Amino acid sequence: VGLSCMDGLMKLLGATDTILPYARDYASYILYAAPVMASAFLLNNILRAEGKARLAMVGLMTGGLLNLALDPLFIFTFELGIAGAAIATAISQCVSCGILLSWFLRGRTIVRLRPSLISPSVRTYLRTLKHGLPSFIRQALASIATIALNVSAAVYGDAAVAGMSIVGRLFMFVFAVNLGIGQGYMPVAGYNYGAGRLDRLKGAFFFTLKLTTITMLISGVAFFWAAPFLIKLFIKTDLEVVRIGTTALRAMSLAMPLVPLGVVCNMTFQSIGRSWAATLLSTARQGIFFLPLILILPRFIGLSGVQITQALSDLLTFLVSLPLVFFFFKGLDTEMHKR
Repeated sequence: VGLSCMDGLMKLLGATDTILPYARDYASYILYAAPVMASAFLLNNILRAEGKARLAMVGLMTGGLLNLALDPLFIFTFELGIAGAAIATAISQCVSCGILLSWFLRGRTIVRLRPSLISPSVRTYLRTLKHGLPSFIRQALASIATIALNVSAAVYGDAAVAGMSIVGRLFMFVFAVNLGIGQGYMPVAGYNYGAGRLDRLKGAFFFTLKLTTITMLISGVAFFWAAPFLIKLFIKTDLEVVRIGTTALRAMSLAMPLVPLGVVCNMTFQSIGRSWAATLLSTARQGIFFLPLILILPRFIGLSGVQITQALSDLLTFLVSLPLVFFFFKGLDTEMHKR
């Protein structure tokens, strides 16, 4: 579908007339590699669920390092530009998927990739959908939020789109660390809750929350202080991009220490099977709060509305998370006392 209506899809995602040729060049290769990329993502998650984080890391790290090596080769040496970046990413993802797949084919996993083992039970699929719904919503809303952000920023020109994209990349660089910590915490939470070791669940929760909050606090302070320098790492010549990106990054950095509570709560609820709470938190940050704010605020305060939307969304998600975690641990303490 994407390949058949490339220009329309790129414009829907927020590409301006200036950006469209570059977006088309990049997407032309990435869309071909999409099935392999999705397979690598699935295999990685299965390995982590089995507790084989090291095997998952080898596959992902090999692909990531290969991507770093191939990017300058295809972009500059072969002079392929943005298309070279896409080709490098596609090749790296194929290699990563191949490594991850090899662990399964060599019998080093619990899960076996055999057609004969596919379950015909509808109940199994429904349970899978139920427990995976929060993650699906979180990922889907992140994509929708990015589209909405690009469309809103495009009203103010290419500089606004570039500035907000750079800020998003910088934030994800730090946020990915927190996601990694949280994904390591999820099996611990699920196992101890299922085993009735509620004291360990509580300890793991607050350890993870403390570690991720400290990480985001330090990153937030660094981002606020060094915002212009960080934006200039991506683009030095366009002062308008630097100005827009600096304001947005500083606004986001103020709310960064608030982000971990919602993330850790979401992962906790998902791990112990409380799908309704996990789904609520999954939809809050990039859906319930972000989407209305990105549509409303720019109408009243212009570009500033685009720049502060994510920070306000993070603040509101934090406020929603507080009562959820309070009542959860109140109930947990009561259950521990009874035991």
